[in-house]
Amino acid sequence: MNNRLFISITVALALCAATFSCTPSESQDEKVEAPVVEYSVQEDVLDIKLNESISFGAEVTSSGPYSCAWYVDGVKVSNLNSVTYVFNSKGSFKVSFEISNEAGADSKEYTVNVTGEALVVEYSIAASETVKLVLGDELELRVTVTGGDKETVHSWSIGDEIVSGTSSLNHLFEVPGTYTVSYHGVNADDEHASASWTVKVADLPISASFTPEAESFEIFEKESVELSVKVSSGIFGLAHKWEVGLKDAASLETVSTGESFSYSFATPGSYIIRYTASNSDGGSLVKTWPVEVEKIPVLPLAISFSIEEESFNLEESKTGRISATVTAGGDGIVHEWKVDGTVVSTENKVAFSLSGVGSSHSVSYKGENGAGELVSKTWTVNVIEASSVMFDDMEDATLGVSSFYDGNKVNNVNVMEIVENPYKTAANPSDKVLLDRGSRITWSSSAYFKFKTYNNQYGKEFSSDMRRSYTKVRVKVYIGDTGFTPLLQEDTKSSKSAPVEINGQAFNASSPSLDEWKKLIKTNDWNVFVYDVSQPKFSTNVSTLADVTQFQFRVAVDFNNSGKMPKDVYFDDIEFVK
Repeated sequence: MNNRLFISITVALALCAATFSCTPSESQDEKVEAPVVEYSVQEDVLDIKLNESISFGAEVTSSGPYSCAWYVDGVKVSNLNSVTYVFNSKGSFKVSFEISNEAGADSKEYTVNVTGEALVVEYSIAASETVKLVLGDELELRVTVTGGDKETVHSWSIGDEIVSGTSSLNHLFEVPGTYTVSYHGVNADDEHASASWTVKVADLPISASFTPEAESFEIFEKESVELSVKVSSGIFGLAHKWEVGLKDAASLETVSTGESFSYSFATPGSYIIRYTASNSDGGSLVKTWPVEVEKIPVLPLAISFSIEEESFNLEESKTGRISATVTAGGDGIVHEWKVDGTVVSTENKVAFSLSGVGSSHSVSYKGENGAGELVSKTWTVNVIEASSVMFDDMEDATLGVSSFYDGNKVNNVNVMEIVENPYKTAANPSDKVLLDRGSRITWSSSAYFKFKTYNNQYGKEFSSDMRRSYTKVRVKVYIGDTGFTPLLQEDTKSSKSAPVEINGQAFNASSPSLDEWKKLIKTNDWNVFVYDVSQPKFSTNVSTLADVTQFQFRVAVDFNNSGKMPKDVYFDDIEFVK
């Protein structure tokens, strides 16, 4: 027998009628047939553990005398047709069967891979079971090796931390929570055994803290109370419930089942907030807060006005504007404005124009809130001769830009519109302004719009006789940091006029320079430009403003013609000046 192989062979002739010796005596009357064999094991490759038994069988279904044998790695181990082997050495072995007679032969070969003896262990608590503990209880786990115990090495871990290297684990958890406990064993044959358990460590009773730490609340109606909870123990199967209601109510309304609570108290009264926590371990916690909700104190009606003086002058046909700002007690307020006893507005502001130089008029305001409180004020307005006439102050935004021809359209879409004044300053506190979106324009030479001089957007006519007495055009412009100079020209001519005044300072319109421009211009406020339409260059081809029926405003012409792209520019209060 092969020196490296020790095979325990069990041959049981009485096990089965099919078990026989492969050397029967020959009979002269018996016809010899080639062997036909059915094998009990069909797989060609077999994997078994050390000291594990394996059986092979070969049932001959043909008749006649035969000669047969079983071999392991070429060593004959049996002349029977059924053999059971127990391999007590690891390795890869060839097991074969051969049968023959004078009529033929048959054979079968197997590869048997023998690995180390399986490590078999039993656990004191079934693997994968959930273990429930209360903080202070000790976890006890142990393994008993029932097979393959060859120099077995044990390892216990909690999470990623190894806590024991013996066959038993005793551990006391100091913090409540859910943990994963794992076991791993390996023997000298490199055979492994593993298992894990979920351990839930509860802490009773439930313990929690609240933010804010107030024990009660005193608030006004329509105010809110906000609370949050942090539970530090009793966390398994934890459920939150926040309720609120009147103090003596039979039942409360549940408003939250999370860790936070927020509720707005609409009406005055005595309320309670109740928090309840419960867990799957049977723990519970209840806390309540009394809430006193008081009615908001009503402040006396208080209003400030954009014009506090009781008397002021207004140029004839100019628009006068007064606004009322409610600073307290404004619930349910109703506004009323009268001019000379006639109601002209029920909003918080009024706009009016008056005629008759030297005449005086009365403008009055009355505001009444829901509590019946009154604030009233009266102004005396004196009409004086107008030094200018407003062409368009942009305040009637509903009329849009109908008075202006948009010469900068992009894909036939307007780049001009009336917008809320984004830069309200003392220089221009108006509500509405004209925006020219130069940033949308794709060319760099200039950008422009036109407006007719003979009527404004309100439909008021400015006849040539009326215009004859005016020699200047004044306009407010917010240019930001753009490097472009707004120029004005009579639409049918090419001559361009730079402003003769910038913010009240003279500007050399005949030979403008960028340095002079930069000294006078404001990049973070509204600028006031005044154009002289009676002097060259502008009036080369016209005698007076009466002959000018349309202006063209070049809003993006660069001093240096450096090809800078236009930017957004805002305009307001275009007026003719005497």
